[in-house]
Amino acid sequence: MIVPMERLLVAGPNTFVNPALKLLHDAGTLHVTNSREDPFLTASGLATGMLGVEDEELLGLAEPLLFEVKSALAHLALAHPAHRELIAIEPGNKDWLSDDFREHIGAICGEVSGAAALKRRLEEELKHLGIYRRMFEEFKPLVDMAVSMRTVELSGFIFHEKAPEAEAALENALSAVTGGGHAILHGGSEEGFTALLLVFPLAMRNRIQNEVFTRLTGRIHTINIPAEYERATFADTLTALFERETLAEAGAEQAALQLREYAVRYSALLKTAEKGLDWTVKRLRVRNFLARSGRTFWISGWIPRGSREELEARILREFDGAVLVLAAEPLPDEYPEVPVLLRNGRWAKPFERLLQFFPPPVYGSVDPTVMMMVFFPLFFGLILGDVGYAFIMFAMALFFRMRRTGVPLWNDITTIIIFCAISSLSFGILYGEFFGKLWNQMGMPPPLFDRKHEIMVTEVAVLALGGLHLTVGNLVGGVTLAAKRYYRLAAMNFLDAATIWGIAYVAFLAIAQRPLGWAHAGFVVTPLSLKVVAGGLKEILEIPKLVSNILSYSRLMALGLASIMLADVADDFYTMSGGVLWGIAAALALHLVNFALGMLSPAIQSLRLHYVEFFNQFYKMGNRRYEPFRSM
Repeated sequence: MIVPMERLLVAGPNTFVNPALKLLHDAGTLHVTNSREDPFLTASGLATGMLGVEDEELLGLAEPLLFEVKSALAHLALAHPAHRELIAIEPGNKDWLSDDFREHIGAICGEVSGAAALKRRLEEELKHLGIYRRMFEEFKPLVDMAVSMRTVELSGFIFHEKAPEAEAALENALSAVTGGGHAILHGGSEEGFTALLLVFPLAMRNRIQNEVFTRLTGRIHTINIPAEYERATFADTLTALFERETLAEAGAEQAALQLREYAVRYSALLKTAEKGLDWTVKRLRVRNFLARSGRTFWISGWIPRGSREELEARILREFDGAVLVLAAEPLPDEYPEVPVLLRNGRWAKPFERLLQFFPPPVYGSVDPTVMMMVFFPLFFGLILGDVGYAFIMFAMALFFRMRRTGVPLWNDITTIIIFCAISSLSFGILYGEFFGKLWNQMGMPPPLFDRKHEIMVTEVAVLALGGLHLTVGNLVGGVTLAAKRYYRLAAMNFLDAATIWGIAYVAFLAIAQRPLGWAHAGFVVTPLSLKVVAGGLKEILEIPKLVSNILSYSRLMALGLASIMLADVADDFYTMSGGVLWGIAAALALHLVNFALGMLSPAIQSLRLHYVEFFNQFYKMGNRRYEPFRSM
């Protein structure tokens, strides 16, 4: 349901503006709006929407510092996860923008950011060093031997793996110079590259440099070792790579230890500073929403009706009547500007997540959450009606609840999965399906309804369900419009509902092969004629749209049949193989694919039927969510 809201005006002397903002911030129930949007304040002659020069300067100090603190806390949370849940102490009324505090906190954030940057740089360097080392490490014994011999020269290359023409060009050029007195050895491959080691007589170093490497420039595309690791010879370069990797590992570990030490030492202080700076920034920002006279301030906002009395009592106790609170019900003209707060019961609330793809419903309209709680799982189970798949869904929900305990998003997702699993289980029993046709092979009782063979009956059932769904939407829309005294528009919704059931009745008679006469046409023609009278001839053009909306629900039958057919094919693999390993593997793989599609397709199609066909009958989008002025 959409929680009833009230317009709230808080007024008092300018000397109390900071304590009043602090109280409202701590109460966390007032959605503060710009004073320019309040008709009373704009008409009163008060100065609205003004942020002073001093406040602008303070905001310019507070926002960058708050960003630094948040960044430092993010680094510490990654370095020492145990400190993520550390609770900040109450910041109190400390001056969070004093020179001493900003200097102290800035220095701490600098230390943390510096250690994090060093750790990140060394880890990145280790990643690249590891690539070079892994490609060349198998050459290390040969390199050590060549160094001791002092008669051969070594040169290393990193080629793109798919460049045989480059290697061939190198081989031909070397043969022309050395007469075959060289060797090209292949090393390891890593991330699309491969290593080559060229061995040739030391005396030919200059000739090979001039007649091979220089001439082939542009024809062989190699990736060179970064210049900072290059040494006079390849052997020295390779040794330097190994030594640098050891140093980088030690440095990265030292930086990680430093960050963990900072987490223990500074996390509590930084979290408290974050809370205090957040309050400071919000207080400064909300000043831009105030209206002022020479001696008074005014704050305009919205508050849930049930929270107003408590806030009034707190203000009265704190300021002993010096700060006033005025409340009023929103007028219908204000509904588009009223922030919307949805409040549903324990089982319906998770389905609010499915509405987050849309702006919230406009205030004064209808919250469709409860209706989605009913129809979304119903459509899902009608498609994926299988007892075996339902058990897997229950297991998934249990697994995610255990792994993500206390995370609201995952709690809501698993609740939705449980509802869908219950629906799939119920329809699975109705259809007699357990991983496809294993139901019959297990000796279970015959299905109450076999959708594979009763295709026409299934089609009629889903179209009737679609008609019911659209009827509910039209009735809800009609009642809402009638409550707002838009009687003609309300009548149009009611006539749409009558048309749907008129079409359904005539279609039922046709399927049942009952005789049809002109009198039966009246069930469809009469509501359509009344719509034309109420809305004009253009309403005739709405008939194809109405029929199309009903036929859209056929996808429930089509996807359901596709799912059961794929499950049956998986069972046939097992049966035809006689239970051998390949048959079991093929059946499991196909069931896995079917289950993945069965989770995705029903969810998408159920949402589509709600968003496109159902919501179109009554859902009016608002532009604001209820976001109270409060702590993080």
